[in-house]
Amino acid sequence: MSLNPARVKNSGLRPWKPGRSGNPNGRPKGRSKGMGLALRSHDRKLLRADARTLISQFRTRYVPRDRFLTEAEFSALLEALPATRRLWLLLAVFAGPRKSELEALRWEEHVNLDTGWVMRPGTKTKKSRQTVPIADSLRGTLATEWQPTGPVVSRWLNARRDLAAACRRAGIRPVSANDLRRTFASWMKQRGVDSIVVARLMGHTSSAMVERVYGHLNDTALSGAVNALPSLEQLSSIPLTRSCIPVTESGVSLRQERLLRQVGYEKFQQLAARPEGVEPPTFGFEEREH
Repeated sequence: MSLNPARVKNSGLRPWKPGRSGNPNGRPKGRSKGMGLALRSHDRKLLRADARTLISQFRTRYVPRDRFLTEAEFSALLEALPATRRLWLLLAVFAGPRKSELEALRWEEHVNLDTGWVMRPGTKTKKSRQTVPIADSLRGTLATEWQPTGPVVSRWLNARRDLAAACRRAGIRPVSANDLRRTFASWMKQRGVDSIVVARLMGHTSSAMVERVYGHLNDTALSGAVNALPSLEQLSSIPLTRSCIPVTESGVSLRQERLLRQVGYEKFQQLAARPEGVEPPTFGFEEREH
């Protein structure tokens, strides 16, 4: 099947509307691939016309999802799922794998209950291959379900549809498999775990994706951050020096104390002494003639 770039125009693309199946970014992605194919064809002398004159430029703004499970929602979803899918949910939330990584786990290769680690295969990139400690909430179920060989969980072909149905039974908003991975990161961020640590556990090389996409704070975490500010009683108990410069117990400023340690007492006295001919300050005083 050949592509005719001249037929790829704005008029031939229907705008995405809420309720219509498919990703709202799908059509721009398809048009972007068509643009790339047309540009390569032009460079190889297979297409005379410039692709930029055939396909209009466009911009699409990526808005990351912010859906993650609260602790109460997780418990309700766990009860609403059939028993055969509960280990799937536990691994997704407490180990943070992608769906492809989760379904690629094998008992003999990736789960070590003796050392307490799970090796995520890293199906997306080589750097996403990551060893994750087994959470206490996950250890008991893994020990119960343990097998000497074979896949840890079976493939879930209709995961999005079945998860949506389970969410309806639980009375919560729908979640996707990637939302469960977002829950893994968000729960750690809400408990004060550094973004670099979360990124390492998720298989990212930097904390940018955690801070922008995966790590979401809840109201409790935000309230705790604000409550960490000093109280009025603590502020009122701090003495205010006349010069507003922090001083030590000996009465000298921190800067002077560091200088004293560096050069010694005698040298400090020479540096601090006022040279001859310099008149001492007389702010607030004036001489009056009688």
